[in-house]
Amino acid sequence: MSSALFDFRWTGRLATCIGAFLLIVTTSSHCFSQTSDESSPLSQQRVVEGLHIQMQIQPLDGSTVLNQGTDARVTFTIRDANSMEPLTGLHPLGWIHGRKGQFPPNETMLDDMVSRFLGGILSVTADHDLNRYYLLVLNDDRSISIIDPLVAFSITKLRNLIGLPGDPVDWALSELHQRLLVTIPDQGKLVIIDLTQAKIEREIEFGDNTDPVKVLIQNDQSAAWISLDGTDELVRIDLETLDVGPRVSLGKGRHVTAIDTDSRWLVATNTEDGTVTIIDVQDEELPSNLLAVGETPIAITYAPLAARFLVACANEDRLRLIDPARSQLTRSLEIPRGVIDVSVEPGGRFAFLASPSVGEVAILDTSSKELIGTITTAKAPDRVVCTASFAYIHDTERANVILIDLNRLARGELVVTELGIGRQSMADVAAGRQITSLLAPAPEGNSMFVGNSADKLIYYYVEGMMAAMGNFQTYKRIPRGVLVLDRSLRETGPGEYSTFVRFHKPGKMDIPFLIDQPRALAHFEIDVIRDETIPLVATVVPVSVEFLPPEELIRAGQTVPLQISITDSQTKEPVDGLEDVQVMLFPLNGAFQFRLLAERVGNGIYEVQGSFPEQLRFGLLVQVSSRGLSFKNSQLHQIGVHPAEAQK
Repeated sequence: MSSALFDFRWTGRLATCIGAFLLIVTTSSHCFSQTSDESSPLSQQRVVEGLHIQMQIQPLDGSTVLNQGTDARVTFTIRDANSMEPLTGLHPLGWIHGRKGQFPPNETMLDDMVSRFLGGILSVTADHDLNRYYLLVLNDDRSISIIDPLVAFSITKLRNLIGLPGDPVDWALSELHQRLLVTIPDQGKLVIIDLTQAKIEREIEFGDNTDPVKVLIQNDQSAAWISLDGTDELVRIDLETLDVGPRVSLGKGRHVTAIDTDSRWLVATNTEDGTVTIIDVQDEELPSNLLAVGETPIAITYAPLAARFLVACANEDRLRLIDPARSQLTRSLEIPRGVIDVSVEPGGRFAFLASPSVGEVAILDTSSKELIGTITTAKAPDRVVCTASFAYIHDTERANVILIDLNRLARGELVVTELGIGRQSMADVAAGRQITSLLAPAPEGNSMFVGNSADKLIYYYVEGMMAAMGNFQTYKRIPRGVLVLDRSLRETGPGEYSTFVRFHKPGKMDIPFLIDQPRALAHFEIDVIRDETIPLVATVVPVSVEFLPPEELIRAGQTVPLQISITDSQTKEPVDGLEDVQVMLFPLNGAFQFRLLAERVGNGIYEVQGSFPEQLRFGLLVQVSSRGLSFKNSQLHQIGVHPAEAQK
């Protein structure tokens, strides 16, 4: 399967983009005809092609103006212009981009802008693309990859690679604040990553021997809770200010946490004591109660239909249901022994209990609080992750994934499908401290990303197919966890399509907004007020880069010094003293890549040690951020690799 074909056909979202692109080309002269009603700078209305479209931007800090660095909710409400009835089930597309000139774009300029954004080219992107999502991959080499699955015609889909200061164990995503929280137990740290900039924003140190492991984000996105297994404590992090709050004492052992739908009650397990700690997180005093539940409680979740926490003990064959308001056990059910994961599907009715030691997954109907079935076809099921229609069972000893049809299950039918996704099982690689999930639902709602640590690939599966539709490279890294960062517009109410944006650049912004069916193109604009406390980016003089080919032939299996010459593009003089010269080296088939920090040689010469493991044609890109040169706009230098010399 070619990469281009895969990029443009594998999801319904991309099909929408293609249809939208054809719409721009064929009908733009009709779509752009619009009338406007400016009620306020952050709430604007347009009437176009019989549609009433309202754009609202709500800064999360409560401000009535949009300041640089502000997080804001962006909402488009689409109604019929005559009846004002909301239009649901649409798939609109939108972009926010800094204006290049003094005047707003005319019809032709707007058409051209949208056509370029729809092209999916990495070097032609909007400042804020409201249609994209990204794969986040937790790697075993102390890094996190950000992969753009929608980019087309690109040498690599790897958008960013973020290094970590230690071995990561758990992570959680705050989509509201666009932050990723990663625990680093061996360093006693929590790393907070700003996903709008793809860089570490802050490192919070808890101290020696604190062993921060699990991270839980409240459903209201106001706070995160970090379990300190070394000191048997739980600590609160304010997700708005990143302030570290008070610590709550727990029982002894490892601690797994869960929170209810309303972010009122938090329950933490205490594996050595055989107890759970129940905390009222809405009370400023954070009162807590201990409750005995059984031997080694290790798996916990909240079941909203039952209004109970479900707790399974690894060394028992019982599931306990807990009423948090009364701090009482309300029911105990027999389940397979050794359950280590309990999860509830999005509808809230069915819970799945995975036991790798006995190779079973039990199913609980939380509305009746009764077990209704057991799956025995997996060898070592360790996790269940659900879309709206299917439950996916991950098996650590097989490459296969088992699917349970949730719609049929609701009608009393247990229908199981087994899919071969990948070639090798996790049993073929050392798992390490594996507590993150390798399954992540795609935003389309009918597909799943499946990480395979042994294959070093992320597979993409669409429901209804008998095999994966394609895969994404991890660039020779072993994936330990997969998440999806969804920055696309989602229907959050009747006719309302929303997402969250951090406006990190000041100035006038153009906002083209496109609807495929019914066909319409509208234009909005906003002002982002500059924050005077943020220093202006200094004007830099661009540089020119020349690759200096080695004198000897490069052969497969060799590591050789590669040199580049950097000169001032205006004076043509060598540029010395640069500390941020990076080189990306990769085969042109995109199978993997190396990112290398170059060392100074002198007289504008910089050097890296390039590895060429295979006889392929390689590409070389250079990035010097301090001088405005990025991998995106770097000239591509090609390097031929010859066969390895025959051994004598």
